[in-house]
Amino acid sequence: MFCSLLITVFAGMLTGGVASTLVIRDKKVQEETPSDIWAAKWRYVIDILDINGDGKLDKNEYINMMAARVGAITKSAEKEEIMRAYLQAVWDKWWKEVLNNENLVSFTANDVIKNKAEMISKFVEVHHLDIEDKWALTFFELVDENEDDALVAKEYANFLKIFHAKFSAEIFSEMDFDKSGDISRAEMVINHLLFNTGDTMKGANFYGKVI
Repeated sequence: MFCSLLITVFAGMLTGGVASTLVIRDKKVQEETPSDIWAAKWRYVIDILDINGDGKLDKNEYINMMAARVGAITKSAEKEEIMRAYLQAVWDKWWKEVLNNENLVSFTANDVIKNKAEMISKFVEVHHLDIEDKWALTFFELVDENEDDALVAKEYANFLKIFHAKFSAEIFSEMDFDKSGDISRAEMVINHLLFNTGDTMKGANFYGKVI
C-alpha cells in the first residue's frame, strides 16, 4: 500500500523543530511558539475557506463552493460533481465524527483546535492513512493536467486556488523536498500529513502561506 511506504519517512519528518515565529493575521503580529503552529494552521484554513466571513466554515463553503472552484479550474462539470460527492462524504464521515456532531452544519477554528489530540491520533492511525492518501492524491490528480505524476508550479497554483489560497514560488519550493522542480505524489501526501499532524513548519504552508 502506498501509505505504508511513507510512514517511516513521515515519522522522521515530524521530529524536526523550529524556533518561535511570527504570525501576521488581520494586521496583528502575534508570537507563536512551536506548540501553537498546529492551531495557527487551522485558523488559517478556516479563514481562507470562510467565504462569507462569519468566522465559521459551513457545509456550503466546504462542499459546494470548493467543488465549484474545482469545476472552474478543470473546466469539467463531471469533475465538479465528483468532487462535490467526495467532499460530502468527507463531511459526513470525518468532520461529523471527529467533532462529535451528527447534525453538523458549520464549525469554527476553535472547534477544531480543542479537538487537537483526537484529530492527530486519528490522522496517524495506520488504517486511516489510506484516507489521508486519498485526500491528497484526489486533488493531485485533479490538477495534474498532463497526467505525468508530477505537479509543476502552474499545477500546484491551481491546487491552491481550489482552497482559495495564493501561490508563491517560496511555497512551491518548500513543498518540493528534493528540489526537482516539481511535486511528486509522495511529496503531496507527506506534505498533507505534515500539515495535519505537525507542530513544526514542515508542510505548514501546504494550503498557502500560514506563517
